[in-house]
Amino acid sequence: MSNQQMTLFDRATVADELQFSEFYRENLRPMIGQRIKASELRNAYLDWAAKKGRGSLSAVAIAHLMEKRGHTRRRSNGVRFLDIELNSGGGGDGNPLMAEAASMVLNAMGRQSDRERLLRMRLQDMAAQIDSLVDQLQRLQRVVASELDA
Repeated sequence: MSNQQMTLFDRATVADELQFSEFYRENLRPMIGQRIKASELRNAYLDWAAKKGRGSLSAVAIAHLMEKRGHTRRRSNGVRFLDIELNSGGGGDGNPLMAEAASMVLNAMGRQSDRERLLRMRLQDMAAQIDSLVDQLQRLQRVVASELDA
């Protein structure tokens, strides 16, 4: 898509993605088994945005961007994001290569579970089709048997 074809919404989305990516890289660390409250995450983001002189993102936008990076949202005493933590210093003190690798693993795990769900659904559909075929064959068998008996 060329810049001329991008709508205002697309540009805003790209700008939000780039801004959040910077925040994520500097302030968060993917860590399997850890959780962060959505409110703590948004507050950290708002503090970061204010210090950087950036505009803020809505809680919904932040949630979408976190889920896009493979972090599941769970309701447990409030909304929390899984497999993520704030860097202790909040200033990018985590290893960015490890953070990127962990993020890639989380994304792959999400895609794998999506594939597994899709495969289960397909198998259930196939099982239902087989059951239907068995029923049709049994009916056909009864019709043939009654014709042979007649």
